[in-house]
Amino acid sequence: MDTSNEEAFTVIVKSLSFDASEDDLTEFFKGCGEIVSVRVPVFEVSGRKKGSGFVQFSSEDGLNKALLKNEGEILGRPVRISKDRRFEKRVKPEGCLTIFVGNVSLETTEDQLRGMFESCGAVTSVRRRKGFAHVAFTELDAVDKAVAMTGTDLAGQPVHVDFADRPIRARNEGRRRTKAPKENGEQGPETEDSKGKRKPRARRKERAPREVAEPVEDTSGKLRVFVGNVSEDTTEDSLRAVLEACGAITSVRVASGKRAGFAHVEFVEEASVAKAVELTGTEVGGQPIRVEVAKPKAKPAARARRRPRKDKVEE
Repeated sequence: MDTSNEEAFTVIVKSLSFDASEDDLTEFFKGCGEIVSVRVPVFEVSGRKKGSGFVQFSSEDGLNKALLKNEGEILGRPVRISKDRRFEKRVKPEGCLTIFVGNVSLETTEDQLRGMFESCGAVTSVRRRKGFAHVAFTELDAVDKAVAMTGTDLAGQPVHVDFADRPIRARNEGRRRTKAPKENGEQGPETEDSKGKRKPRARRKERAPREVAEPVEDTSGKLRVFVGNVSEDTTEDSLRAVLEACGAITSVRVASGKRAGFAHVEFVEEASVAKAVELTGTEVGGQPIRVEVAKPKAKPAARARRRPRKDKVEE
């Protein structure tokens, strides 16, 4: 089921009043064209509204007219209207065998995900997190078939399927590291020979003096955004899938730690930063994110050197 063309005519309404209903959205957009569906999402646990809504139109003309109603008022509150870019497909990475599945219900299990995508081809692994998942296949054609299923209903929610940037890593892969053999004639700790005597360590070769790098102006703040209220389960792939619609991304860094809750995303062009800020309120990993222009890194203040104290001369 390929619903990519239909989903492309969807707008997202942000800063929506918590009292607004689907009928209020329908009334607001009734003059724009034929409306296919209206949805006001809520949090699954509390049932509280998220302060946003989605309206899908049957044509591009209806979408464009809806975008002209940006900053209009619903129940006395001005709203921000933009195109929903979640279902826009990205270019398939070379050799991609993994898909990213977004908007996954909390009740969805890995077995349900596997059963949904097994019709596309042999599934090697399924990794489910809060609000999204990754599914890996054995064949490249299976990935294309799976991406075509974007918008398919799973456990009462239309899922977003796209190409993943990275393959699924094994749960314990990379945790154990082996020490690489030392170079430059260095040896490890002292060892014993066949007679039980310790062998002395080899002397290290002298290293060449390090070159001092010249100071470079920090321009990353002009191309980087700060993303707050990030879910614990959010990955670089899930953030990239949402923000790359604003422009080419050079790097995505999600802060580690259970209580970190933020990330930094760097773009190639400054114009992409302004577009990314408009995505504030977009749901990622079950939480609405906050996007702001990142502040440039502050240069550390130079530390004053203490002068050596002169020894007091005894009289």
